[in-house]
Amino acid sequence: MHERIKNYWVTDEYYTQVSLFLSQVTSRTIGISCAGFFFLSKQFMLTLISVIITYFTLMLQMDISASSVCECNCGATSENTTMI
Repeated sequence: MHERIKNYWVTDEYYTQVSLFLSQVTSRTIGISCAGFFFLSKQFMLTLISVIITYFTLMLQMDISASSVCECNCGATSENTTMI
């Protein structure tokens, strides 16, 4: 057992498990392998999700602003009328 972390509650089994976990986390890249052809990392997945959310948010905002009806209830949208 490592002398620096030797404590009354740290057993040899606990130390072994923590050491294995740390070696796996620090030595390997976390992500998804796609049949061995390419690797999708955590950073790539987060970036892709951010881009998709941003795209849908912009599309939703454009759709809401394009479909707003003018105050005269004539059925025209705000894009086709001018405010005087």
